[in-house]
Amino acid sequence: MTLVNKIFAIVMLPFSLLIILEGTGLLKLGLPFNAVLIGAILMIALQVLNLVFAKTHNGHLSIMNIITAAVFIAPAAAYFLAALFGLFLEANIPIIVGVMMLAEGLYALH
Repeated sequence: MTLVNKIFAIVMLPFSLLIILEGTGLLKLGLPFNAVLIGAILMIALQVLNLVFAKTHNGHLSIMNIITAAVFIAPAAAYFLAALFGLFLEANIPIIVGVMMLAEGLYALH
């Protein structure tokens, strides 16, 4: 992991708690931006950076790198699908994205 990944993780931890609290209805801040959208973008950006750094450092991507990236990108992709098409889980997506952001932030800090 690089310093850039650690910075992403440090930003994602409090942001994920904010998304979880807003998603559960325990906190309403009235932010002028969509926190879940920014969180989903951060999740995708961190995993793309992880894949790029793994490729440049190792010279190849292992299947574990790809599976880990796919697991953490899936909730962000689900958010975009729900936002664009309104297909499924619209009420639960913020909580799912927040929990996965929290897990991803903790994973990136190890």
